Amino acid sequence: MSARDNIFAKLRAANATPLAEPQTRFSSRAWAGRLAMSERTLLRLVKQDTGLSFARWRQQVQLLHALLQLAAGKSVQQVSMDLGYESVSAFI
Repeated sequence: MSARDNIFAKLRAANATPLAEPQTRFSSRAWAGRLAMSERTLLRLVKQDTGLSFARWRQQVQLLHALLQLAAGKSVQQVSMDLGYESVSAFI
């Protein structure tokens, strides 16, 4: 695998992992560690791929997840719990 292919593989992993685990509230440093890359590399790759900061992108992932779950009929309470909020009011 070339260096360029390795970067693209990390970028795909950086974007896919939080999508699969939207309830996980790890920091960018923790996600970077899970993906075996530096935090700076993760932040740069997410910004390049999405045009958003990591924090804003993660917020958008959670919002999309919530909307999909609500549209599927889950209660607001269940969605808030699924996303790791301590209370429904914190989620709302």
